[in-house]
Amino acid sequence: MNLFTAGGAPAAHCTFCSPGVFGRVTHRHEFANGFLRSVRAGVFGAYVTWPVGADSSDLKGQRRLGGDVELGLGSDVLPLRVTVMGMTGRDDRALVPTATQDPTFKAGMLQLEYVPKLPLVFYGRLQVIRNQRQAIAGNPGDFGDQDFQLVGVRRALELTSRFAWVVELTYWRQRIKAVGPGGADATLNSVWLGTHLLF
Repeated sequence: MNLFTAGGAPAAHCTFCSPGVFGRVTHRHEFANGFLRSVRAGVFGAYVTWPVGADSSDLKGQRRLGGDVELGLGSDVLPLRVTVMGMTGRDDRALVPTATQDPTFKAGMLQLEYVPKLPLVFYGRLQVIRNQRQAIAGNPGDFGDQDFQLVGVRRALELTSRFAWVVELTYWRQRIKAVGPGGADATLNSVWLGTHLLF
């Protein structure tokens, strides 16, 4: 469990402006034989508050609840990992300009990560966010819904038990429904090539 604070509103004059709490519980089970090598299941939740208006003591909340399952398949050395996650969220209407009701949403993710040969890793991810109740009554039901796809490859140039130097190439595409001019969808395509140092 974590307790934390984040930067508050520009008009806020406080140190602990946005208190929040995050908790997670997981259980992992490993199998000695077979194609299914491990299963990890978890549940998580968060509640965060943010100041609204000029008075930094007026805090409004965001709630997130969810769970995930990760499967380790194939070899322990060269695994295929499959992760499925689902969550739900609710925000106070005061956090959304001109909102008439508390918005709620549901989200899900499917992620695959495969190690065909060390030190090479291929990965992909699909994410969706679906609004259940719009912040502004009368908005189309799918307004602001999001779809996200990502594929990438990562290679370690140096890999030890204490240090890794990694180069990575990633492409992702994000679509947000009906937020563009005339109600058009907004789509973002990005390619990233970079390096990481991991300690």
